[in-house]
Amino acid sequence: MDINEFNRMIDLVRTFTPRSEIILEEVPAPQKLATYSFAFSA
Repeated sequence: MDINEFNRMIDLVRTFTPRSEIILEEVPAPQKLATYSFAFSA
């Protein structure tokens, strides 16, 4: 996976709408864990 594919995947994740009782929040991803990273909290 290259950075463009990763960014497209992140864009798709950000459009996801969970059930109303679930709140998704983007949080800082761990550093030095992987080449590309994304994290969220529910």
